[in-house]
Amino acid sequence: MREDTRSLWEQYQWEVEPWRRGRLFLVCFGLLSAVSDLLGCALLILSGLIEGLLVFAVARTLFWLQFYLIWIGVHWVRWLQGSLNAIQGFALFIWSLQSESGAMMTFGIFLMGTGLYLAFAPSIYFFAKRQRERRNRLEALLAAAAFGILLLSLAAGVAGLFRYKLWLQEDAENFADLAFTKIFAQHETHFLLDSVTPRLIEPPFGREYLTQFLQHAAIFAGDVRQIQKAKGQILVRYGFPFYLAAQGDLLSEAMGRNGPVLLRIRINGTAGDWKIDRVAWWYSDAPQAAQNSKSRLR
Repeated sequence: MREDTRSLWEQYQWEVEPWRRGRLFLVCFGLLSAVSDLLGCALLILSGLIEGLLVFAVARTLFWLQFYLIWIGVHWVRWLQGSLNAIQGFALFIWSLQSESGAMMTFGIFLMGTGLYLAFAPSIYFFAKRQRERRNRLEALLAAAAFGILLLSLAAGVAGLFRYKLWLQEDAENFADLAFTKIFAQHETHFLLDSVTPRLIEPPFGREYLTQFLQHAAIFAGDVRQIQKAKGQILVRYGFPFYLAAQGDLLSEAMGRNGPVLLRIRINGTAGDWKIDRVAWWYSDAPQAAQNSKSRLR
């Protein structure tokens, strides 16, 4: 490289200009963040947690918006993001001491280091100053608009999924009420056999096992009455290629032959197509009687 083509910093300091080190740090930080986001999305998709995936996507979109603002030289965003990283890393470091987790401690130290460097390193300042001089307002507005549309789309997806979950929750509770009535009040064998998952039809369970469960409930719990409205939580899961299903455990209280009983059911499926995967009941007011009379189908 000819001397007249080199900057004064390179000619007299014999090292890379500070803004280049700042750019290198941001590039590496962005790549590590992208890899981390891809792993997080993959884990959420494989786990079927579609709600968590959408919330994660909203949070990471906000992060990348901040990253873009840092890249074009907005100082206060750099200070904000760096401070948040440092605080999060410090919290993880403290929790790692309590849980004795080396991985959590390492990640906490990494977040603290990157956060402090991002907020206070001179090289980041010089890079931000250089980028601010080269900033194109039209490109910045277009990028902000793109991030805004993405955020609105994700927020609409979260809101739509929340409403869908509420509808599933109501339908699941209605099915649980029907199942409790059919199984524990009317002792309908055909309903149980037609409504269980394939897992309970196959060995080591089977039809005989299900019939014995109903007989045991009829003998020890009697004709259960005063069944209360079922309550519980429904978890929406994602299935390939694009299928949403739900799973939930619901509880209810009722009166059995010897006193109050608790009823519990686990169901899988979706609205209008629920399947029973587990049922249990036990007396709630007498521990010894509950232990002797407890019955579970699983």
